[in-house]
Amino acid sequence: MRIAQPHELHLIAGDICRLDGKFKDAITWYENVLIAPKVWNEDHDRRYHARAKDSIDMIKRSELLDISKLADGVCNGSDMGYEGAY
Repeated sequence: MRIAQPHELHLIAGDICRLDGKFKDAITWYENVLIAPKVWNEDHDRRYHARAKDSIDMIKRSELLDISKLADGVCNGSDMGYEGAY
C-alpha cells in the first residue's frame, strides 16, 4: 500500500518508539518526516516539520541531561504541546 502523505504515520511511529525508549528508531521516523515530499497544505507541512524537529531536539537534549547536576528550585519554561486543527 502506498500512502501519498505519510507524515502523520511517521510522527506517530516516532512517538511510539520514543515512548518505548527506542530513541534511535524514533529519530529515524522523525527524520522521515523531514525528507518526505511536501504535503498539499503549506501550513500542515510547516507543522509536521516543526513537530519532527522539536521531537528530535528533545530526544537529543534528554540523552545529554544529567539530572544529578540540576539544582533544586522552580523551573519556568514553555512547550508547544499540542497544535491541532481548530
